Amino acid sequence: MYQNPIAIILSLLLATSSLAQLDLVGGGLTLVEEGPIPIGGVPTNLATGAVPFASSELGPQLGIGFHLAANLNDQVYGNSNSWIGADANPFPDPFAGIDLGASPVTNVQSIAFGRDSTLTFLDRSAGLYTLQYTQVASPSTDLGLGTTGDPTTGWTDIGTLNYGASSGAGTNYNNVTARHRYNFNPIDATGVRLLVPGTGLGGGTAIDEIELYDVAGAFVDPPAPPPPFGIVPVGSFNVTWDGNDGEHFDAASPAVVPNNVALASNGAVPFTSSDLGPTIGVDFHVAANINDGFYGNANSWIGAAASGDYAGVDLGSAQAITSIAWGRDNGNGQFDDSDPGTDCCGGQLDDRWAGSYTLEYTLADDPANAAVTGDAATGWAEIATVSYSAIADVQPGDGFTPYLRHEFGIDDGGNAVLARGIRLSGLAGGVAIDELEVYAVPEPTTLLPPLLGMFVLLTARRR
Repeated sequence: MYQNPIAIILSLLLATSSLAQLDLVGGGLTLVEEGPIPIGGVPTNLATGAVPFASSELGPQLGIGFHLAANLNDQVYGNSNSWIGADANPFPDPFAGIDLGASPVTNVQSIAFGRDSTLTFLDRSAGLYTLQYTQVASPSTDLGLGTTGDPTTGWTDIGTLNYGASSGAGTNYNNVTARHRYNFNPIDATGVRLLVPGTGLGGGTAIDEIELYDVAGAFVDPPAPPPPFGIVPVGSFNVTWDGNDGEHFDAASPAVVPNNVALASNGAVPFTSSDLGPTIGVDFHVAANINDGFYGNANSWIGAAASGDYAGVDLGSAQAITSIAWGRDNGNGQFDDSDPGTDCCGGQLDDRWAGSYTLEYTLADDPANAAVTGDAATGWAEIATVSYSAIADVQPGDGFTPYLRHEFGIDDGGNAVLARGIRLSGLAGGVAIDELEVYAVPEPTTLLPPLLGMFVLLTARRR
């Protein structure tokens, strides 16, 4: 998806404020915990063994044995143990709830629920939920019991929970579809229910479990945000990032790449596992874009496979490699989209970067057709895996902006890495690379003529 950087900036600013994308209104509603992703079953709670009820069930409509009201407190998380309402809903608002019995349970003050607490399914959660309670005996026996505002005669609101976009890593509203626990002002209740945002096959709300507690949940600090990228080197190799972020960004059209040994103009030959360009009928997103010397989307490579793609360069001879650089879109248009350049989609592209990049090298004579052997003398061997996972910021040259160019230094025990071929493999489907750059120290033979000339000059001066 192509996004305007200004929109990303706004979302990051919102993520820094508490619950920026989750709006809680009324009843003392407070978010205290997200998750955790369950290892065991559902904790024992007031809903355990109680009577679940709902306005309708999607399961019978589809002829399957789940998406039923019974899944609301079956003590199992996950989609196959979740409730979804049917397309036909006989009540003004779709709902799902727990009947606590004929007599009110005292001090009910905490609820937890989620769409899929295993985080396998990430849909069917957004929208406005209204949390209600009643003191009418055994409310599941009268599904038509209305909202009266008086708990002794019907349902009354505790508050509302409006589920929007994630507030981002480092918050308790990071994974929207996960289990979340909320505290609210204590009530005495025979039943608690949620009026849900929607119902039906096309996008009805899903809830895998409703939990109720007569003790407030303790606030659980969210985990720290993950680093935007990680590097896992192999053996004696070292791979380091020196903080460059969008270095050599070029807003001009064309956006020119610095001189490096991987350029086609220097004799390097690109190769890839697949190319998206021919699949969608465009003359770019092909192997030749890997080292054509230009940044930008219209000069980028994208693979056609769903996963496991690779892209690399045959340098023609062994080179003493000291660093490698790549990016998704490092120019051809202004970063703030004030000038879109000659690329499509309005300028700077910020998608198609997430995933793992396995950096490999080889000394084989035909890198494009070499196999993975683990021995660079005969085939491809791994140097490191670099994983891109998050956006640290959207300001070039500041933190880590993953869709820009980044250069990584590489060495083998302090020495340059001798390689004829370099490639990035194991790429996620749809990853885009506008240029693969390789930097090397001069070969010893290329230094000999200048050194001989200097020797002759010094010798002549002594005569």
